[in-house]
Formats: sequence, C-alpha cells, structure tokens
Amino acid sequence: MTSLDEQIGSNLARLRGDLSQRDLAVEMTRRGWKWSHVTVGSVERGERPLRAAEALGVANILGIQVEDLVTAQDNVRLREAQRSVIYQLDRLQTAVRAWDAARVELAVVADDVGHESDPDALTVDGMGLVGLSAEVVVRDIHAQESFASSKKYWLSRSSGAWMKSFIEAEKSHRGKR
Repeated sequence: MTSLDEQIGSNLARLRGDLSQRDLAVEMTRRGWKWSHVTVGSVERGERPLRAAEALGVANILGIQVEDLVTAQDNVRLREAQRSVIYQLDRLQTAVRAWDAARVELAVVADDVGHESDPDALTVDGMGLVGLSAEVVVRDIHAQESFASSKKYWLSRSSGAWMKSFIEAEKSHRGKR
C-alpha cells in the first residue's frame, strides 16, 4: 500500500511536468523555503513529507490546486484533462475573438482603400474572408475529417459512457447520423 507521502510525491513528480526539480527548488527558495533539488527528490520519493504551507507554494508554482497533490492518480488525471480542455477552450475563445477582429479590420481597410485595388486581398482559396465566420471554419475542419475514422479512433481510447456522450455530441454538431 502506498503511503500518503508517496502518493503526494508521485503526484508532484507528474504534475511538475517539464519543470525540473532544480527549477522547482529555485521557485520555492524565492518564496522563502530552503529547498534544493535534493529536497524535491526526497518529497517525490515519499521520503520527506510535504508541509501544508509548502504545498500551497508548490501548487501556486505549478498552477494546480493543493488537492491535486493528495488526490488519487486517476482523479488527478481527470483534473489534468479538465484543465487541458479549459485551457484549450480559452485559446479557442481568444482565437475566435481575434478572428472576428481581424475580419472587421479587413472590412474597414477594404472600405477605406477600396477593395477593387486588390480583390485577392479579400479572399483565400476562393472564399470571402470578411464573411467567413469561425463557425464555418470549424464546420469545414470537421467536414475534412472522416467521422467514421475519428469515431474508430475515439472508441479505441474508451468505450465508456462519457466517450459515447462525446461521440453523440460530435454526431449532432457534424450533422452525422
């Protein structure tokens, strides 16, 4: 049976990702803790307990919740996947806003300079850029992918209730039956 210190250490090792033990120690030192890469290694092996106040610093550095350090690995994986989706959602929303702003700017400039001077500046691959909404771009991306092969890949990853829910949503959004 794994001790809580070992579980915390294992979670820490995974959650710090590409951040080296040395870099984590440097960040903890900046926050007033006397940490070295040896300290990080000892915590990760479960040889040294992580103090509650230290856990707050580690969580802040890693951009995680303290509970992620003590939660069972499967739940940590779920939280990591959730954070990834939320991060990508934020990137997508930012990209859509930037896309719309760029289209508005293109329309303004075309009106100012007269689009007749360079009609190709308003199209790409025969599509009018000003009227090309993000929704159409997403629809076209999905249309380029084979739903059947995507579904086969998804089901190779999981056939549980959440994956089935995901596939049903994709069918609905993509207009597949």
